[in-house]
Amino acid sequence: MKKFLILYIKMKNLDKNFIFLILFIFFMSCSTKKNRFTSRTFHNTVAKYNVYFNGKESFKIGKNKIEDAFQDNYTTVLPVFVYGKKSIKDLAVSDMDKTIRKCSKVIKKHSITVKPKKKSGSLSKRKKAFYDKNEFCKWVDDSHFLMGKAHFYKHDFKKAEKSFNYILTEYAYEEIKYDALIWLARTYNETKSFTKAKTTLDILTDDRKMPKKYKKDFLITYADFFLKQRKWEEAIITLKSSIKETRKRKWKARYKFILAQVYQKIEEYKEAFELYKDISKMNGVPYDMVFNAKINSAVSFDVGLGNSAEMKKQLKKMLKDEKNISYKDQIYFAMANIFYKEDNEEKAIENFKMSAKTSIENDNQKAASYLALGDIYFKKPNYADAQFYYDSAMTYLEKNFPDYDQIKLKTKNLNELIKYDKIINFQDSMQVFANLDENTRNDLIDKIIERVIEEEQERKLAEEEAKSRNNDQFFDPALAAQNRNSNRGGKGKWYFYNQQSIQFGESEFSRKWGKRELEDNWRRKNKASTTELNDEEELEEETQLAITDIKTPEYYLQLMPLNDSLMKISHKKIKNSLFKMGKVYKNKLLDYKAAVETFENLNIRYPENSYKLTSIYYIYQSYVSLKDNSNANFYKTKIIQDYPKSKYARMFTNPNFWEELKERDKIVSKLYTETYNFYNSKNYQKVIKNCKNAKYEYPDSDLIPKFDFLNALAFGKTKNNEILKQLLIKIVNNYPESDVKKPAEEMINYLENDALTDEERATRLYKYNAKSLHYYFVILKNSKKIDVNSLKFNFYDFNSDNYKETDFKVSSLDFNKKFKIITIKTFDNKDDAMSYYGEILENNKIFGKIKKSEYQQYIISAENFEVFYKDKVRITYKVFFEKYYLK
Repeated sequence: MKKFLILYIKMKNLDKNFIFLILFIFFMSCSTKKNRFTSRTFHNTVAKYNVYFNGKESFKIGKNKIEDAFQDNYTTVLPVFVYGKKSIKDLAVSDMDKTIRKCSKVIKKHSITVKPKKKSGSLSKRKKAFYDKNEFCKWVDDSHFLMGKAHFYKHDFKKAEKSFNYILTEYAYEEIKYDALIWLARTYNETKSFTKAKTTLDILTDDRKMPKKYKKDFLITYADFFLKQRKWEEAIITLKSSIKETRKRKWKARYKFILAQVYQKIEEYKEAFELYKDISKMNGVPYDMVFNAKINSAVSFDVGLGNSAEMKKQLKKMLKDEKNISYKDQIYFAMANIFYKEDNEEKAIENFKMSAKTSIENDNQKAASYLALGDIYFKKPNYADAQFYYDSAMTYLEKNFPDYDQIKLKTKNLNELIKYDKIINFQDSMQVFANLDENTRNDLIDKIIERVIEEEQERKLAEEEAKSRNNDQFFDPALAAQNRNSNRGGKGKWYFYNQQSIQFGESEFSRKWGKRELEDNWRRKNKASTTELNDEEELEEETQLAITDIKTPEYYLQLMPLNDSLMKISHKKIKNSLFKMGKVYKNKLLDYKAAVETFENLNIRYPENSYKLTSIYYIYQSYVSLKDNSNANFYKTKIIQDYPKSKYARMFTNPNFWEELKERDKIVSKLYTETYNFYNSKNYQKVIKNCKNAKYEYPDSDLIPKFDFLNALAFGKTKNNEILKQLLIKIVNNYPESDVKKPAEEMINYLENDALTDEERATRLYKYNAKSLHYYFVILKNSKKIDVNSLKFNFYDFNSDNYKETDFKVSSLDFNKKFKIITIKTFDNKDDAMSYYGEILENNKIFGKIKKSEYQQYIISAENFEVFYKDKVRITYKVFFEKYYLK
């Protein structure tokens, strides 16, 4: 028994030793610093099933969220891919972040880059390829690729690009390079880096070894490349090839729909019609796509080749179908297009208006209808109505709408034109009132107030009815049409025609936002009206009214030029507005006939106006553009005869004009340098004298704004800050395009900020933009105890451990004599920067023994950093940071 017990104890000890041996061998095999079959098997298994799988599942969840939330805008060519707009990509951010964390874990903990020991003897081609690999855990390259896609879906395209390029560098001979190339091309497409996209796609085109399974993704990426550049002919070829390679019905239908839209764009209506017809008969296609295929088949219907009456009959039938209640706007839009093709403009306008009116939730369709109406009126031309509809369209247009910038510019130009037209109408009406006898004037004012009260009651009733229906959008061009008499040929109509007109003098809302229904969400996020005030405002800028109650006679009396000085100002406003209106016609709308009429009207109404010479020259230029040589020569002769010493006359008569102009510019430049030196030497009286001489001798010189700026500074030194401020404001208003505008504005802000609280000053000085590029920075006491280089190294170390794929720049600079700054840049937005800021706060190693009282940490936008570095007031930014970033 004793021997048995001894043997048992020995066996137990042997088992323990054996278990420890097995565990030791197992943990040694887990090391990534040794490349054996056991270590590769362990890391491949754990990487795939414990980490990569979870990351891929999270990616699928996020991708599905985006695709489910994505809504197609059928008023424009559909996007090939459903990546998600910026507005919905946030739905998947947490899922994509989880994917990135999981992929990073695979890369950090399971990457095996150590080469295995080579066996003696010759190696087969396969074995040689194995030993030449850079990575021996087969899920690391997949993790890099999946991480790149996650960044892509987050719209973090810089990081996505880095991931895909990393694969191309490290895995150039692996099949995954084809995935990386395709997604890299997509990344370049999304960032509109089309030259890089073309280079990437060319690599795939020239690669004859590319497996067939990549062909569909390659072709549709190429189609996306052409579509984003609006190269319709090339897009057609790649779309056709993509459709042939696509098996899934959902995507085949989508690509066919896009192809039909492209044919429609290039007015190949027969091909478009047939494709839409084909889609409407396909099974398993979403109803909204089938419906839009039917609608677009009507829009693309060629009235010259078929029976348009039958098509309109089908559309009317669709209007009566209950399941199409929410699609009525699109049906009316299709009918309007058919009428327009039939040259029935009146019926087309009627149906476009019905489309806009019945558009309840579809902002894209409402925008398209307004835009169509704007185009019709612009071609007439009827600029007042065109402005109304373009401005309404801009309220709903998304920024990615085709030709958005051109539409915005056209709207801005029309808004400027109508603004001047309103000023002229308003001043004309005020002058008529002022010239009436007092009793007649008071009687008319009483009638206007009665009308105001009646309209207010009618409007309240209409608003109540609209709320009960919950779908009655403001759409009454009659209100906007009042007072649309053009000022090209004569005075404007009676101004006080409706309540909107009466309030022109005090309606900042109307001037900024345009005419809008006062609904709960009138100021839509990212959808503001483009009605803007120009910098070029002087006399026409409205002052704050003392009386704002439009139901009192005093309100109207304060608007009227009832004495000689006010009448003089009123006429000056009309002169300025006529001249500026003429410039808008000539330079922005390129309507030279209207420009001629407007400038001639100016000179007829005000024969001695200060713009006369310039306006005659503009009339001459307009006739040249109209190729009307007879009238052009008439005005050329008029300038030479009536204004022989003017620069325009010299330009016509002096063949050496341009050479002499260069010499004159040299003289003016020398005078400016001399004046600038006088300012630096504090000889302010000489500065003022030189500036006055320059304006008298060379009034049309490009350096006049700079002379005015020096003049203002000199007066500020010899007088006081209030005079300086007034002169600077005048410079900003007079020279909106000049280089001196920005420093003048900065000085005005400084003068105004001087008496503000820290919070008021912070709000004025800094602008909050969460989407702009951001920096992290720490501001440190300039002390010998603090080793800045050592601290920078700590940041480098932290970044290399935690942000392996991000190339952060760590730099330091002097803030002032007492403080230094270390910056880490660049973060794509506020959220990324705040995430980094949070990680630094939790890390106790970076700052080591530096006391918390000796440094402060912040994040800041790139724009605000420039302001902060110039301003040098730490407390101001601290207040701003706490308000907007730590709230």
